[in-house]
Amino acid sequence: MKVGEAAPIGQGKDLTEQFIESISPGFESNTTPNRTDVNRHYRLMQWVNDYWIWEFASWIVSSLLLAGVVLTLSLHQDQPLPEWPFGITINALISFLSSLSTSTLVVVISSIIGQRSWATLASAERPLRQLELNVTSIAGLVVIASLATVPFVQQITQIQLANSAVDTATIPALRNYANRELDDIFLILDKPLSYGIVPSIVTSGFYRGLYFSGNLSDTLTRNSLLSRTTCSTGNCTYPDFDSLAICSACANVTNQLSMSRGLSRYNNSVPQWTLPNGFAVDVDPNKTGLPVVNITAVQPCEKSDLTSCGATAQECTLYWCLNRYKSSVVQGLLYEDIMDTVKYGFTTNANLLENDTYVFQTNYTSLAQETTTKFNVSKWGSASLTDLIAETLTQEVFWWGANGTDAIEAVVSLDPTFPSVPLDMSPTFEALALSLTSAVCSYSHDEMSLRQVSGQALQAIPRLRVRWEWITLPFALQIISLLLLCYTVVKTSLKRRPVWKSSFLATVFFGVRLRSMIPDSVPNRFIDMKILADKIKFSTRKAE
Repeated sequence: MKVGEAAPIGQGKDLTEQFIESISPGFESNTTPNRTDVNRHYRLMQWVNDYWIWEFASWIVSSLLLAGVVLTLSLHQDQPLPEWPFGITINALISFLSSLSTSTLVVVISSIIGQRSWATLASAERPLRQLELNVTSIAGLVVIASLATVPFVQQITQIQLANSAVDTATIPALRNYANRELDDIFLILDKPLSYGIVPSIVTSGFYRGLYFSGNLSDTLTRNSLLSRTTCSTGNCTYPDFDSLAICSACANVTNQLSMSRGLSRYNNSVPQWTLPNGFAVDVDPNKTGLPVVNITAVQPCEKSDLTSCGATAQECTLYWCLNRYKSSVVQGLLYEDIMDTVKYGFTTNANLLENDTYVFQTNYTSLAQETTTKFNVSKWGSASLTDLIAETLTQEVFWWGANGTDAIEAVVSLDPTFPSVPLDMSPTFEALALSLTSAVCSYSHDEMSLRQVSGQALQAIPRLRVRWEWITLPFALQIISLLLLCYTVVKTSLKRRPVWKSSFLATVFFGVRLRSMIPDSVPNRFIDMKILADKIKFSTRKAE
C-alpha cells in the first residue's frame, strides 16, 4: 500500500493482524515466549479498545467516587464537624472526591464525543477543519465540566451552629411542703405540736419579693426572683414538670365600699371607707383553695379644696397552687411559662399530733393526663407562713383619713405618682408570688419533698448541614454519560465503524490517507492551513 493511498476502513481487523505480524520480530529477544507476549499484549489492547473497557471502567470509578461523596455526607449529616489527622476538613475531602469523579468522567465523555465526531464524518463529506473542531470541543468539555460541577459541590455542605447536649441541667420542683424540722418544732399555745417556724430561706424570699423594685416585664430583673437552676453552659432545656407554687390574684372591689363620716387627728370631719369584711387576713380554704394571705386596701381621693372625690378599693391574695411549667435557660436567663394551673384540692385530716394536709392533683383542664399525681401542703406549715406575712402586712396605720397597711404602702410609695394614681397592689403580689415560689422550691425537708428535674445543658457546636439538592447536577452527569456511552457503543457496532474515539493517532493516520488531496507545497502558516482545511472535503466512508 502506497503512502497517500487510503486503505478501506472495513479491513481494519485484517490490517491489525498484519501489523502485529510485521512488527513483532522487532521486539524479539533470545527467548521465543517474548514474541508471544507481545502479540498477546497488542491483541489485549485492541480488545480493550473495541469493547470500551476503559470507558466503562472509568464510569464505574467515577460513580464510586460520587457514591463516596454521598456516603461521607450521609455519615456526618447533622453531626459535629469531624476532627481528622493533619487538619483535613470534610470540605477538602468532598472536593477531592468530586474532582476525581469529574476527571474520570471526562475520560468517558471525551471518548463519546470523539467517536461521535468520526461517526459524523462518516455520514457525509465534511471540511477537513472538522478534525480540529473535534479536538477543541473535547478540551472545552473538560473545562466546562469542571466549572459546572465545582460550584455545585461547594454548595452541598453548609456549616451551622446547633445546640448539642453536653451536660445535665436541673431545676427544682416542689412535691410536698411540710415545714417540719426537728430543730424547729416547739410548743406554742393554741398550736399543735407539728406547728413549726418558717425556714429562713422562705423568710428571706418573702422580703425579697416584698421590696422588689424592678420591672417584672424585664427578664433580667425578673430572674432575681425566680428559682435557682443548675445550667453549666447558660443554655438549657427542661421537660415540662409539675410543682407546688404560690400564686397571686387581685380584684377591684370599689363597688363594695361603704362610706361614713369621722374625725381625723386634727378633729376635721373626713370620710371613712370600709369594706364588708374590713381589713383582715383570711385563711378560709373555701374561698381560694388554700390561701396564704388575703389583703384588702382602700385609697381615698381628695380634690384641691380638700373635699372627697371618692375612693378605690382592691383585694389581693396569695394562695397555694399546682402549676405545670415549661422552662428553659437562654444566655443565663431563666424563661418559664405556666402551661396550666390547679387552684383547688382537698383536705385529708390526720390525728392530733400530725398535720392536716391539703392535697392537689394534676387534673389540669387543658392537658390530657393518663394518671394523676398528688402534691401535698401541710396546712399548719402554710399557717406559719401566713403568720409571717400577716405580721408584716397588717399593722394598722392612719393615712389620709383611712386605715392601711404599712408594708404595702411603703412599697407602693416608691412610685412617684402615688397617691395621685389608684392604688395597684398587683405588681407587689406578683413579685411576692414569684419570690415565695422560688423560696419554697429551694427548701428541702426530705427527698420526697423536693426533686430536681433533669434537663439538658446545651452548647452551640458547629454541625454539618447537607443540602442534597445541589448534588443533582453531578448525578445527572453520571446518568447522561452512561446513556450516551451505551448509545455510542451500540450505534458504532451496528454501523460496523472503527472504534477510533478521540485518539490522536487516528487523526494522524487519517491525515496520511488524505495526502493525495493536498498540494505538493504543504502550507506552513497557520492561517493558510485553515483556508486549505475549509476547502478540502472528505469522508471516512468506505470506498465503494
